[in-house]
Amino acid sequence: MSKQDYTSVMHKSLSIFLICLLLVACASEKRNMGLKNSLDLYDSSLRWGEFSKAKKLQKDQDEVLDYNFLKDIKVTSVEEKERNISDDGLQVDRVVEIRYYDRRVGIEKTIFDKEIWLYDPERELWGLDSELPDFEEIQE
Repeated sequence: MSKQDYTSVMHKSLSIFLICLLLVACASEKRNMGLKNSLDLYDSSLRWGEFSKAKKLQKDQDEVLDYNFLKDIKVTSVEEKERNISDDGLQVDRVVEIRYYDRRVGIEKTIFDKEIWLYDPERELWGLDSELPDFEEIQE
């Protein structure tokens, strides 16, 4: 193989490698943006008392919510405290601090909610694989 042929093969190989790297980076960026959008939607749904909207982000739709109880819950803040991303980037575990006010008894409480988010590569969507926050009933 001549030096010119070798250089041509190396350029083609490098070009293919860079294209592959770019495709992987784009897919990763799209997945990260999808995560950000899902977390923002979930947090704002909790914050605005739209629990049915938050529930739609759950992978398992079997959990039954007590909307009669939840109508008296007013979330005052949702703050991420910890986030761990799996090596393959398909699972995110996060801990959020949720402050809420129970209108029936006039008490603000704080809970720490552990969330598991899973990415579905086929649907290109993130889904909550854990239950919605447990707003424990405050005894009057």
